[in-house]
Amino acid sequence: GTYTITDQKSDFVAGIRNNSTANAAVIETQLDKGSKYQRWTLKKQSDGSYCILNAQTGKALYLIGGKTANGTNVGQYGYSGTLNQRFYLVQSSATAHTYSNTYTIRAAGKTSLALDIVNASKDGGANARIYTYSGGAAQKFRLMYSGNGYYRIMNVNSGKVLGIKGDTNANGANVRQATWMATNGQRWKVVKNSDGSVTLQSALGTALDVYAGSMTPNANVDSWAVNKTTAQKWKLVKVS
Repeated sequence: GTYTITDQKSDFVAGIRNNSTANAAVIETQLDKGSKYQRWTLKKQSDGSYCILNAQTGKALYLIGGKTANGTNVGQYGYSGTLNQRFYLVQSSATAHTYSNTYTIRAAGKTSLALDIVNASKDGGANARIYTYSGGAAQKFRLMYSGNGYYRIMNVNSGKVLGIKGDTNANGANVRQATWMATNGQRWKVVKNSDGSVTLQSALGTALDVYAGSMTPNANVDSWAVNKTTAQKWKLVKVS
């Protein structure tokens, strides 16, 4: 029931400066760390506008000083529903967020195998592999639109995202989970293939790849130049 307010160009989210609970605390763009100070709920008003309340403090976004000039700072204040706390949500013309859901990511060459974080670890640097599908949280990934056609692939269990170690386009670079840093090695584009599978291409130009095309449990996942072989084909299975 909460939302992030994400800038499409930078991928940064709106959060409260210094995690302050004070009235007039400034709202700023921040790296998304999953904090409640970066999460918001929507309270609809009778005129069709919304007040946007912080999930941690319960206070509302407002125009500081009630000003309406360009450059007016936005802060938080106790909810009152006054005009300087009301905002309209206007649909943008940005690329449709087609895949903004939670999925298991199955190996197209053997769909009983799923992308998996080793030992259901929540640690940064924990390795990605394919493993026998179990339906556990370590095998569930949320695709979160991050601008310019790219998504971050966040593990539901850890809150961390898939990324290429070293942020390199070298063949064989390992894929593991890490805190979202908005690097090119953490941005992935979903490219449809003619057989109904998808290839997950990083912003570095490489693809999510099963090492040596091995369709066996515990096979490592790396990145490799795009070649559309079975090693780079995946099935996105939506989690209900």
